[in-house]
Amino acid sequence: MKLMIVDDETATRNGILKYVHWTELAESKGAGSPGGALRISSVWEPDIVISDIRMPDMDGVTLCRKLKELLPACCLIFISGYADKENLIAAISLSAVSFVEKPFSIDELEAAIQKAVD
Repeated sequence: MKLMIVDDETATRNGILKYVHWTELAESKGAGSPGGALRISSVWEPDIVISDIRMPDMDGVTLCRKLKELLPACCLIFISGYADKENLIAAISLSAVSFVEKPFSIDELEAAIQKAVD
């Protein structure tokens, strides 16, 4: 399995890459912007994408709509400090596996990733 993390916050992205037990779950890459994520996805084709929702230039919902067009079988996990109704509805409409609210525990994120892997 291939997993990509998209978050404009370097500390969050690197923390996830460092602390989640990837060898048991998936091969991983990180992207600091939605544009970078689209470029990586067009070649690398991730199976699972963990995306922040609020990012500059393009929000995570728009990014994930584009990713679903490119990779229809891709599983989505949203992470956000903003669990408002609009974001939750968008996650549901994209058939997201999970919506993990920041701040989150590594166990909580690993459970969402395991659900996507299964």
